[in-house]
Amino acid sequence: HYTVRVDWSIEQDIAKNQSTLTCKMYFVHDWAINIGSRTHCISIDSDRESFTSSAINEDTKAKHEHYIGSCSQVLTHNGDGTHRNVNITAEFFLRASLGSEETYIEAIIASKVISIDTIPRISKPSLSASSGYMGSNLTIYTNSKSSAFNHFIYYDAGDGWELVAPNIANNYTWTIPMSL
Repeated sequence: HYTVRVDWSIEQDIAKNQSTLTCKMYFVHDWAINIGSRTHCISIDSDRESFTSSAINEDTKAKHEHYIGSCSQVLTHNGDGTHRNVNITAEFFLRASLGSEETYIEAIIASKVISIDTIPRISKPSLSASSGYMGSNLTIYTNSKSSAFNHFIYYDAGDGWELVAPNIANNYTWTIPMSL
């Protein structure tokens, strides 16, 4: 049997709202094979990366796995942290006649559509109480989706926005002013 396997992984960068997709191609077989150096490729959507493998010469019927190459692509997410599905296609160009019938095989192709996890983007603040008295404390919970996010807290009492606190990472206890 002759197959192609693609292992893929994703690393998210929450601060940049991006993911890096890395794909690694392997040629796996449990039959004998004798082929020279070949150029193969992996496509991530329409971006195609080619690499050359060395000759593969195995005369035994044991299972063998050959690392062929890898590629990476940075995926920028939408403003809400979502990203559309991505198509990965690996093409291993065998270009050989195999088996007792000498069947010619041009390429072994593996393809998969993967979904990309959403990167959390929007903090949803909440308060320790639904109302408060002047001079009392009110805790503002930012409910941040990432420690990379900082928040600016404002209030508006009818005369325009007033800054309460800049660059707050998590929670902030605010003393409601005696006069607004």
